[in-house]
Amino acid sequence: MGYTRLERRVEPRLLPFAAIGVLALATIALPPDPRSWTLVASAAALTLAIVITELTVPWSRLPSATHLAPPLAYFVVIGLLQEAQGGSKSGFAPLAVVPVLWLALTCGRREVAIGVACVLALFVVPVVRIGGEAYTAGEWRRAVLFSGVALLVGFSTESLVRNARERAQEAERDAADLAESERTMATIADVVREAATSSDTRTSVCEAALEVAGATIATIVEPDGVEGVNVTASAGLRNPPISARVGEEPSGSELVLATGKRLFVPDVHADVRLASRVAASAPEIVSVLYEPIVRGGRTIGVLAVGWPRRVADISDRQAQTVLILAAEAGAAIELADVLAQLQHLSLTDELTELPNRRAWEEQLPRAMAQSSRSESPLSIAIIDLDRFKEYNDANGHQAGDALLKEAATVWVRSLRTGDLLARFGGDEFAALLPDVDLRSACAVAERMRAVTPRGQTCSIGVATWNGKESGPELVLRADAALYAAKHGGRDRVQPADDSSELSAA
Repeated sequence: MGYTRLERRVEPRLLPFAAIGVLALATIALPPDPRSWTLVASAAALTLAIVITELTVPWSRLPSATHLAPPLAYFVVIGLLQEAQGGSKSGFAPLAVVPVLWLALTCGRREVAIGVACVLALFVVPVVRIGGEAYTAGEWRRAVLFSGVALLVGFSTESLVRNARERAQEAERDAADLAESERTMATIADVVREAATSSDTRTSVCEAALEVAGATIATIVEPDGVEGVNVTASAGLRNPPISARVGEEPSGSELVLATGKRLFVPDVHADVRLASRVAASAPEIVSVLYEPIVRGGRTIGVLAVGWPRRVADISDRQAQTVLILAAEAGAAIELADVLAQLQHLSLTDELTELPNRRAWEEQLPRAMAQSSRSESPLSIAIIDLDRFKEYNDANGHQAGDALLKEAATVWVRSLRTGDLLARFGGDEFAALLPDVDLRSACAVAERMRAVTPRGQTCSIGVATWNGKESGPELVLRADAALYAAKHGGRDRVQPADDSSELSAA
């Protein structure tokens, strides 16, 4: 199963996973419910037990099946946190990928498959056993989505780690090349780990190519999906070309994208196809290796590496390391893109494609901190469509969804770049307005009210931060103003009381 030297490597591998567990516990927002505190306390105790167990148990002396216990136990932690936070409305669903990643890094395919099954159970069991408002039928969609992501992340990572281990074993059989091989594999492993935490994996691949190949420049070129190619990452180039149309001027990357075959050019200045393009961007480069980045049998990009000296042949060891790195780059890039998409989905409302409440709760404290540092005003607006339920009942839910999408579109157009419009849920939205005082915020809210689509109206409560209250207190004041607007006849903008005192409403 590949558990050799596991205990020597478990501690550094455990640190980021332990940090995620602590972060999940530290960021939970609890309602005044003793049962929620009990659930969080249980989750914290179980998390501590998992960490202590990983650090103290002699795993190499135990059957391989026992290695499943700590990551599978973490699914219980996630379930407890979700239940404490209100079920499907909680933001802890992305944590389900964490134990799958742990299994992929330390175990094999069978264990990863068990982890994916646990992800599915994490979402499905509460719907079947508990249900109600906390676990609605919409959880089936999330179960499919997160199980699919866990499947892709788990097996991609396991494949990357397994391939890295196999190459390391081959390098160990060659005593003369052992030191160099270990250095190469360590760099490639860093790129793989970077895919799980960084949004700039492509640049990491380029920087790794410079190190393992002893090169001066490295670039990744990918099709733009239309009629051109883009340089999506580079290392060693001060002003890399950004994009080019296919056929305008020949390049090695375009040739490799077209053929899917490796291209090695010992002297680019002697090659009429490539001389002008390379001379314009990196005149000091002599030899260039263009290696296809392949995923699923399809060439998805090109890793180009250049040396300021003539490399005699593709069998040169420095060139061979690029072949290994490019083989990993496709999976690493795909994994990074999947994780970035998962992060985006967790912060985006599915219907309107606006930031969701979780994104709002992340951005509001940042905006308040910036306002405090710059001593500039900060205002918010809570917007609610008037009589939305009646509109839904009269026109159907599809029409109601269309109204929400249209309202989100026109309201965003009423805001500035840098403002934030988020969907709180249902027919309630919130706008974050940095550098805007109460009077100006009310004017912005009036513009939003005026463009409400389909002949419908909205009510808006506006509040300006007093520099002392917390984020929830500021939202509560704006919500109280919205409540006043509703009771004042609807279809109006209501400013909140400027006082830091919060009304009972």
